[in-house]
Amino acid sequence: MLKEAKRAMGITGSMSDGEIARLCEAGAQDLTTRGVILPGTVAFTYAETPILVPGTTETETDPITGEARYVETVTDTSTLTDNWCMRAIITYVKMNFGNPPNQEWLQQSYETQLGQLMTTSGYTNFGDDDSVATE
Repeated sequence: MLKEAKRAMGITGSMSDGEIARLCEAGAQDLTTRGVILPGTVAFTYAETPILVPGTTETETDPITGEARYVETVTDTSTLTDNWCMRAIITYVKMNFGNPPNQEWLQQSYETQLGQLMTTSGYTNFGDDDSVATE
């Protein structure tokens, strides 16, 4: 995902690789948090005790110590091949990398892409019942 994001942004050096990789991960997390399934990826959860992961409020109880630990779900995007999802993540990266002059347009573009993914069959997992309730 890093290579694709750098290519889309026209970046050739490796100086910003860490930041771009973190933004790719954040974009994937934003999509999955909003209910989008990233085809071909593996989501895994890890927990840290007693450190609070920034931006994380989800906790669980450690089964051995009984202490609260903070949980974060991470999506491995190294196997992501879905072009729609990759495009949305790249837009997210462009929107949040530095201070782009077209940030508002990128935000609108990202929200449009997110909306399309959330309403396209096979990209969400909001339950098995897709029927519409009638009166």
